[in-house]
Amino acid sequence: MRENAMKWLEAARKQKKTLKPYMLYFKSSYQHDDNVRLQPSDALADTKDMVFEIYLLGRYNLLNEQNKKLSVGYTHYQSFHKDFSEYDMTGSIFSLSFAYLRNPFRFEISYQPSYYWVDANRYLMREQIRPQLTWTITPKLTTRFSLSYAGNEYFDGKDRDGDSRECAIDAYYTMNIGYVYAGVAYEDYTAGAEYESYQRRMAKLGLSVNLPLGANLDLMGKFTDKPYRGIYPSYDSARKDRQYYASVTISRNLLYPWLSVGLEFSVNRNESDIYIYDYTQKAVGLSLTAIY
Repeated sequence: MRENAMKWLEAARKQKKTLKPYMLYFKSSYQHDDNVRLQPSDALADTKDMVFEIYLLGRYNLLNEQNKKLSVGYTHYQSFHKDFSEYDMTGSIFSLSFAYLRNPFRFEISYQPSYYWVDANRYLMREQIRPQLTWTITPKLTTRFSLSYAGNEYFDGKDRDGDSRECAIDAYYTMNIGYVYAGVAYEDYTAGAEYESYQRRMAKLGLSVNLPLGANLDLMGKFTDKPYRGIYPSYDSARKDRQYYASVTISRNLLYPWLSVGLEFSVNRNESDIYIYDYTQKAVGLSLTAIY
């Protein structure tokens, strides 16, 4: 779901320019996945499948003043696999946030409880608090600093239950033909079992440009270094992952300015010191997106 967060953030950024009290975001995609993976546990089906995904985001501003906003929101995620229904996932994310604007700064704090099911069975419950500060340095350059704390409870085992602390810095630069963005993040996760505890360092770089004939090109690359602390008892080794992710999306408005169709391709290479977590995953698909 994280790869779709950039689209949600871009839609939210456009909404901030108006006093419209609500935002609706819908995306559906049908894709071929050559190595089905259950996130975030990295459990692999080690085979290909067709996957249909739905994202739905709704947000309403209870307080909708020019410099203050109090918002409630709901995000729903659903995936359906053609052959491996045991990997079908449902996600429900609720949010309550307050934002205060005093140029050139914008402060926002949000609370997000979320629930996930896999194959209709309870999988994960998470609560997250995230304060963030956005600084509009120039009309074209914006930076954002955020902190987050999250508690996770897994229903399929207690070893991964734990607390996450993350800090992140992002920068966005707007051009006449689109925008570029970059970001770094650091996460410290303390789990019930030491071998499930880790430190995660991430860096990303992305570009969105307008193309002829009303088309749009989105490129994104991300590197993640994720060493675990303890020794895996089953393998007598400490796990260390290095992940390389890249995605390309070409989209175009379809009949209406709020409706677009896109062709997406992504590749995810995870190098791990434990062989069952060493994999390559490629996906190609067609998507339909509506933002209102």
